Amino acid sequence: ALHSALSLIRDNEIIIVDGDQGVVIVDPDDAELEEYQLRKEQWEIEHQKLKRITTSRSATLDGIDIELHGNIELPLDITAVKESGATGIGLFRSEFLFMNRADLPTEEEQFNAYREVAAAMKGLPVTIRTLDVGADKPLGDLTEHTLNPALGRRAIRLCLSELSMFHIQLRTILRASHYGSVKILIPMLRNLVELRQTYAAIDRAKASLSAENIPFDTAIEVGGMIEIPAAALMSQAFAERMDFLSIGTNDLIQYTLAIDRADDSVSYLYDPTHA
Repeated sequence: ALHSALSLIRDNEIIIVDGDQGVVIVDPDDAELEEYQLRKEQWEIEHQKLKRITTSRSATLDGIDIELHGNIELPLDITAVKESGATGIGLFRSEFLFMNRADLPTEEEQFNAYREVAAAMKGLPVTIRTLDVGADKPLGDLTEHTLNPALGRRAIRLCLSELSMFHIQLRTILRASHYGSVKILIPMLRNLVELRQTYAAIDRAKASLSAENIPFDTAIEVGGMIEIPAAALMSQAFAERMDFLSIGTNDLIQYTLAIDRADDSVSYLYDPTHA
């Protein structure tokens, strides 16, 4: 949101970015530098303290176990997940395999990435979200610019309109399920029509693999994200037809409050505790 920053900051100036307070300090004096160096050291001490409890049991005071899973964007993130003590991967954001490139990843590229993660987790659950692009994550011509991309052709509605691309991704996730405990997560579901279309696409991918005698988990779990108000209202119906649900709080808050969280002119209105 610092639109004039480039005109105010000169080359070779020291800047301090304070994420806690939401401020940027340009050309700090010695006292400010000393203060923030001390803050940095204190943060590192606290971070090291937290590392000591990564092997502790995750449970509430009354004895209810809580599974803590990590989120990843690429296979190289697995190391951090393991170091954190997480007992699985709750969200593999597959869209990062598609972004920052001129072409789409091939079936083998996707399969190798998913298989690497599934095998590395050694039987712990790995939830792979199908392609979730659009709005703040554009993907070339596939996510053409509209006046309101947050309400446009994105996530599952994009995949269902690009069935060839979706078919390849579903095949790769299914193939990877042979090497670990893999689950499929569908983003931005809206109604039962989309759900039926999604299941039909999954069935087609399964049939194509079976015809080629390629092994996969025939009982792979499929879940849906509750991240728009329509899905929240339909959650009971989705729960009856899917293996699990995942609440996407970022988008659910955005659409409920009618606030584009990527628009810094109104982002201050984005309030998770709205009342």
